[in-house]
Amino acid sequence: AAATLAIMSGFHVILALHLIAVAAAFFLSGILHTSEWLTRGCTTLAELRQVLRPMKLGPLFAPIILLLFGFGMALVGMSKDEDEVFHVSDPFAWTAIVVLAVLFLNGPLVMGRHAAKTGKALAEMGDGPVTPEARAMVTDAVVWMTGYANTATVIAVIYNMANKPSAAVCIADILGAAILGALLGRAMASKARTPA
Repeated sequence: AAATLAIMSGFHVILALHLIAVAAAFFLSGILHTSEWLTRGCTTLAELRQVLRPMKLGPLFAPIILLLFGFGMALVGMSKDEDEVFHVSDPFAWTAIVVLAVLFLNGPLVMGRHAAKTGKALAEMGDGPVTPEARAMVTDAVVWMTGYANTATVIAVIYNMANKPSAAVCIADILGAAILGALLGRAMASKARTPA
C-alpha cells in the first residue's frame, strides 16, 4: 500500500510539473504577443527596439517544449499504476507529440530567424522615427500568423488531453485551431501596421 501511495504521489508530482510547464508556455507566449502588439504605439526606432526586447526570451520555448515532452512521457509510463492507463498510441498523446515537434522546429526556423533578422536591421537603422520598412518588418504577417497558430494549437492539444476524443477529432481540433490562430494573427498584424 505504501509503494502504491508513493507511485501515485510521484504521478501527481509529475502531473503538477507538466501543468506548470504548460502555464510557463502560455505566460511566455503572452509576453511575446504583448510585445508584438505594443509595437503599434511606437513612434521612434528607439521605442521599437525597447518594446521588442522581450523577443529575446523566445528561445526559452525550447526547454519548455522539452520539459512538456519529458513530463508527458513520464506520465504515460507512470499511468500503468493509475486508474486510467495512457499509451503513446492514444490519439490525444501522439497528436500532442506531433504538435510539440512542429513547435520545436518552427520556433527557431520561423520565429527565431525573423527575430534575429529584425533585431539586426533595427540596430543598423539607428534612431529617428519608425520607418515604413521597420513597421513592415515588425508586423510581418507570416510571423504573426505562425505565433498565433502556435498558441492556438496548444490550446487544442489541452482540449484533446482533457476530453480524449478520437484521432479524427484530435486532428480536426488541432488543424482548426491552427487555422483560426493564423487568421487572428493575420488580422492582428494588419491592425498593428496602422500606428496607434
